[in-house]
Amino acid sequence: MNQSFYIGALGALNQQTKLNVVSNNIANVNTTGFKPQYSVFSDLIYAQARSTQGGNAAKMGSGTRVDLIKSDMTDMPYKETGYENDHAIEGEGFFMLKDPVTGDITYSRDGRFQLSMLEDRFYLVNSSGKRVMNMDQQEISYPVKPAVYPGEEGDIEDEEEDVQEEDGHDPKAIGVYTFARRDGISEIGNNEYTVTDKNGAPILLENATVIKGASEVSGTDFAKEMTRMMEAQRAYSYSLKMVQTSDEIETTINTLRQS
Repeated sequence: MNQSFYIGALGALNQQTKLNVVSNNIANVNTTGFKPQYSVFSDLIYAQARSTQGGNAAKMGSGTRVDLIKSDMTDMPYKETGYENDHAIEGEGFFMLKDPVTGDITYSRDGRFQLSMLEDRFYLVNSSGKRVMNMDQQEISYPVKPAVYPGEEGDIEDEEEDVQEEDGHDPKAIGVYTFARRDGISEIGNNEYTVTDKNGAPILLENATVIKGASEVSGTDFAKEMTRMMEAQRAYSYSLKMVQTSDEIETTINTLRQS
């Protein structure tokens, strides 16, 4: 079968991938701290065609493919929510999260946190139950205060005071981290990201601004995503038309051979 059939089929497949990415961006237009993704295409191998005189003619391409899917990490503005445990990062950086079961570390811009009690402590966690880390990469927690009932004598004081670490960091101050290189940061779902050795060790942003009672808006530009969707739909349609035309040509050639 001629090469145009394969080029058209591959083009349709890759445009479907682009449509899936765009659809996910649109679906998260109101998701706190969401970073939209975009598809990066690259050309496949080219072949040098021969002219009837034996010399080199034009190059023949083999189509394109989605080389990678990247996230747009542009900082977005924040909006006030009024919830005490909501936090937003003004500028670059990520919150560091730790899975209490596996110990895996992930990163996020989504600062919709809440308190989760375990035994005698409250832990600051995200919507998945992963614990938020402080500026010393330690879990942020608070002691559970015993209840005071009417008629009881004496004041109940906090079980522990806010003691600063040797480096002067408040143990309850949320840490904001960045990386020397942000290429290769991969989204794993639920607004969380993982890093590789390529990114290097997390770097604490000492002077990062964390806004309490606020959350970062989604980075999805609805108008831009609709434009990308129409472009992908049109390219998808053209690719399928190429497949159809190639099939019709092959059918005609086979009919002529049999006649």
